[in-house]
Amino acid sequence: MSNILIKIVNDDYTNDSSIANMINYIYRTKNCKSKQTEALPIHAYGILTVPPTYASLINDFQAVYISANPENSSRHIWHVIFSYNRSKISKKFRNCIDVIAGSIGLVYPTCYAYHFDSNHIHCHMVISATPFLPAPEPLTGMNLANYITIKMNSSGFTFDINDEGGFLNV
Repeated sequence: MSNILIKIVNDDYTNDSSIANMINYIYRTKNCKSKQTEALPIHAYGILTVPPTYASLINDFQAVYISANPENSSRHIWHVIFSYNRSKISKKFRNCIDVIAGSIGLVYPTCYAYHFDSNHIHCHMVISATPFLPAPEPLTGMNLANYITIKMNSSGFTFDINDEGGFLNV
């Protein structure tokens, strides 16, 4: 049995509200559509505004997208969920998530939050599909899955990765 189940959410995230909707959702702000609001702590890398706020995260993700895609309607973000089969979060799990977010955040704006509303801890990570550096290509699903796999292989956790039948065809 895997310690961590990783799901790359198979959604397009191409509409103009996808960034704001996902950031509000993962942080459970008053603007999210969930009944539960918590205003969770911000964990973020590769962003322009320090210290970040919920509004500045949205603005930073949108600014990166608009700077690279002024006329194209393409994927804005990726949404990844890391489900940990424990009732309490461990330092090792926090470090693993932070290493993944920090290394992806060197090129693609990345933010994440932990949710404790079920019998297992899970982390929602939002990753810009658009790099803030001029050289890299937009982040594809296969590249994201490969990168997460490489990082997870060195983490010491057992894991399964799934994309709901999308690009990995699982």
